[in-house]
Amino acid sequence: MKILAAIVAVMCVVGLAHSADVDVDPGVALRSSTAMFYNRSDALGLDDGWFGVADLRARPTLLIRGAFASFGLELETRSAASSEAALAGQGASILGSAQPLRLHPLRYTPVDEGDVTISGWIDRADLSFAIGPVDVQIGRQPFSLGTAHFVGVLDIVAPFAPGDLDATYKPGVDAARVRTVLDGTVELELAGIFAEPSDWSGALARSRFQILSFDIEAVVARLRERVFGGLGWQGELGDVEFWGEGAVFERKSEQVFGGSDAVAFSAVSGLVYKFPGNVYGGLAGLYQDFGVRDAADLVAFYFSEPAVQGWLHLGSAGYAIVTLSRKLSPLLNLSGAGIVNAVDGSTLWQPALAYSVGDNADLTLFAWAASGRTPRAGTAALPEIRSEFGAAPSGFGLYGRWFF
Repeated sequence: MKILAAIVAVMCVVGLAHSADVDVDPGVALRSSTAMFYNRSDALGLDDGWFGVADLRARPTLLIRGAFASFGLELETRSAASSEAALAGQGASILGSAQPLRLHPLRYTPVDEGDVTISGWIDRADLSFAIGPVDVQIGRQPFSLGTAHFVGVLDIVAPFAPGDLDATYKPGVDAARVRTVLDGTVELELAGIFAEPSDWSGALARSRFQILSFDIEAVVARLRERVFGGLGWQGELGDVEFWGEGAVFERKSEQVFGGSDAVAFSAVSGLVYKFPGNVYGGLAGLYQDFGVRDAADLVAFYFSEPAVQGWLHLGSAGYAIVTLSRKLSPLLNLSGAGIVNAVDGSTLWQPALAYSVGDNADLTLFAWAASGRTPRAGTAALPEIRSEFGAAPSGFGLYGRWFF
C-alpha cells in the first residue's frame, strides 16, 4: 500500500508541474462468461451431472500521460455465481487461473457466499518514466515471459492456464523494472518482483535479441525461493513458424516424480504451418520433470509446491498439443485446440467460434470436450484419479468483451 501511495503522490507532482502537457485517457472494459458443464463423476466432491457458472467483470481504466512520465490505474470488479460453490471463483477456465505475485491483494470482497461472490481489486497501478536511455516502470503491472502460445514453460510470474478464455488482461504483479536497448538490437531488462510471503519475492534478468530470423529470449530468475533459467525462440522459415521454450528449475523439497533430484527440466517446442485458404495448423510437444509418470500420482502432484505455487497448470510429464484456426470472414474466426496427455491417454479439446460484433466488441462461442478414465472413490479420504482430463468436465458457453 505504501508503494502504491508513493506512486500516486509522485504522479500528482508530475501532473501539477506539467499540467499543460498532461493527457488523460479513461476507459471501461466489460467481460462476461456463461457456461454449462457436465461432470461425469462425483468422486471430486462435485455433483454428478450438469452445473452452471457465470462471471461478469468490469474494468475501469485511467491512463495519465505527462511530458516526462505516465501513470496507469486499472480496477477490476467481479461478480460470479455457480451452481457448484467450489467452482464459483474459477469461471469458465477449467484448468485453473493465474496466481500473480503481489505484496498485498488490495482486494475488497463484500459478498462471499460460496456459490456467489462479489469482489474488486486494484489490478494495475504503475508509474513509467525514462532516465536517459533507460526506461523505468514501478508498481503493479503486467509481466509476461516466453512466446505466448497455448502452453509455455517460461511464463512463471503470472501464467495463464492453457485455453483460458479470459486472457485479455494479464494479472498485474508488484514489480520494479528497468529496460534499455543496446545498439538498437539487444534489449536488456532487470526486475525486482515483490510478493507476500516475502520469501516468494525475487529478481529477474532478461535479454532479447535476434539470431538470423529468430527472436531469442534468455531469462534467469529467483522467485518463490527457487532459481530458474530459460531460453525461448520464435521465427519463420517460409510458411512455417517455429517456436519453443526450455527451462531448468531448482528442485526444493517436493516429491520427485522423475528426472534429477537437483534440477527439473521443462521444454515445449512446436510449429505453425500456414495452409491455403487462411488456415493455420499447429503441433507442439510439452515435457516437464515436475509432472507425474503415473496418473495415480496426480493427487500428490496437486499438493506439491510446483502446483500450489503456480509454476505450472498441467500435472503430467508429457503432452501433445494441436491447434487449428481459420478466418471464415473478416468478422468470423473458427479455432480449436486440443491437448493429449501422453501419460494416461486422456484428451481435452476446445473449439471456439469468435464473431466481431463491432470495432470494440466480440462474442465467442466455445466448448470443452474431455475424455479419459473418470475418478472414483479411493480407499482413503482422497479420490483415485485415473486420468488427468478424465477428471475435467465437458461443456459449452459464451464469452463476450466490450470496450468503451
